[in-house]
Amino acid sequence: MLQEPIPAAEGESNGEKEQRERHSERLGKKLSYLLRYGAKQEGLSVCDQGFVKLDDLVKVSLLQRYTAEEVLQEVRLSKSFNGKRRYEDKKVNNITYVRASYNRRFERNPYHEETKVQRLLECCMEHICTNIKNYSLEDCPDEFLVNEILHKLKRRGKLTNVALENLLGPYIETLNLSGALITQRAPKIITQQCPNLRHLNLKDCGYVVTDHAIIFLMKRLSELRVLNLTTCSHLTGSSLRTIPKHLPHLQTINLSWVTGVTEGDLLAIIEGCPKLEKIMFYGVKLTLSDEACIRIAKVCAERPLSVSYDNGHVS
Repeated sequence: MLQEPIPAAEGESNGEKEQRERHSERLGKKLSYLLRYGAKQEGLSVCDQGFVKLDDLVKVSLLQRYTAEEVLQEVRLSKSFNGKRRYEDKKVNNITYVRASYNRRFERNPYHEETKVQRLLECCMEHICTNIKNYSLEDCPDEFLVNEILHKLKRRGKLTNVALENLLGPYIETLNLSGALITQRAPKIITQQCPNLRHLNLKDCGYVVTDHAIIFLMKRLSELRVLNLTTCSHLTGSSLRTIPKHLPHLQTINLSWVTGVTEGDLLAIIEGCPKLEKIMFYGVKLTLSDEACIRIAKVCAERPLSVSYDNGHVS
C-alpha cells in the first residue's frame, strides 16, 4: 500500500519519525483489511453502503493500540497512487461513520448473530477448502459460491493448480485472481475450464503474466469485457497491441503500473477497440504527446470513452 511521506514533527528525531511512520503503515494495512473485507468477520455491524461506526471500529482487537483520533486521521489522509482518498467519513446524528472508498468485499460473519455457532454454509465451505483435492465443483452452477471458495483459498495462499482445476467451470463468467500465487499452468487451466469468461482480474499476479501468457489467454477468451492487468510489469507492446485483434468486445481495461506500456500501445488499444468504454494507466510515468491527446480526444468525441492517467482525465 502506497502512503504519502509523513513530515517530521517539530523537535522529532529521525528514529522517532521512522517509528511513527511504521506505526502509521501498520494502521493503514489493518484499516484496509477491516474496511474492505473483515469488518463482519470481526463482529462489526456494517451499515448501508459499507459504513462502520468509528467508535465500534476502534474497539476491535486489531486496533487496540490506536486512538479514535489516529484512525480518523488515517481515514482522512490516506490516498492511493492516483491521488484519490482510500477512505471516507461522515457524521450522522453526531456519530462518525467510516468506510473504504472502493474495493469493498466484506466476508460474512461466519457465526450466527450474537453467537459462536458457525453457519452451516461456512462449515461446508471450510470443509471444501481444507479438502479441495477431494471435490470437483466444475459443474456447479452457483458462480457466487465458487468465487467465495476461491477467495478464501486465495487469502490463505492455497489457491493451487489443483484447486483451480477442481473449482473452475463453464458457468464462471467473473474470475478474480488479484494477488494470487498462480503458476505458468494457470492460463491453460483458466481457458480450458472457463471458456465463457467476461471479467478477468490478474492484478498483482507477478512474473506469470508475460506477453506469451496474455496472448494465450486472449486468443481463447475472446468474450472478455473487463481485463485488469494492474502491476503486470512484464507486459510489452508485443502483447498489448494485439488486444484489439483478440478482444473485440473489450469494454474496460486497467494497465496501471504496467511500466512497459508506450504511447503507441495505448493508441492502438483506444483506437482499435470499438466497444472500449474505460481505460486506466496510472503509474506508468508516461507523458502523452499533443498528437496523442488530439487522437484520444477525437475518439472520445465519437463514442463514450473515459481515459484516466496520472496527468489527467479525458472523456
